Amino acid sequence: RLRNFDAVLVIGADAEHLPSQPQETLFFSNAVRHELGLPTRLSRQHQQLRDLTELLCANREVVLSWQTHKDGEPNPKSPWLERLELCLAKAGMAPLRELRHDLPLHELLAAPSVMPAPSAAELTPARLSASAYNRLVACPYQFFAQHMLRVNVMDELSDMPEKRDYGGWLHEILMKYHEALRDAKTPVEQRAALLAT
Repeated sequence: RLRNFDAVLVIGADAEHLPSQPQETLFFSNAVRHELGLPTRLSRQHQQLRDLTELLCANREVVLSWQTHKDGEPNPKSPWLERLELCLAKAGMAPLRELRHDLPLHELLAAPSVMPAPSAAELTPARLSASAYNRLVACPYQFFAQHMLRVNVMDELSDMPEKRDYGGWLHEILMKYHEALRDAKTPVEQRAALLAT
């Protein structure tokens, strides 16, 4: 504050940006903030106006710039600048100097975009199921991996045995038992001992 520079450039001196838009405070309403001695929206705006006034008073060369048109609509200058111009006129002082820099207009030619042809035509499936179509719409990358590259999702590995594991083990035990009976021609009275091993 009250710093002196060779020149100052203030960008965005339009009604939308100067004063800056009030931001919602994260904690407490403005009334509670006032009671607690915290800065309120109004006090922050007053401080911003003081800062601009000090900037204008402490420096000889100050350029305030803004876009006069935005999205094809007029973009008015800041109400603070209009207020300053009124104060200067009331005091009989020279008005603010206004410089305009009109940029040349360029006519852009429409260049319609063309959808690129798939570069992996040989991988494209001839038919799509309803679930494959849903996958294509939901996530084209997943569709490409599963239906064109034929990369399937791996089943999750688990340390815990599942029912099919128990079934496989039981079949393997019974197969070994019956093969041993057949090959060794084990008598009936010795078969119980064979099961224990």
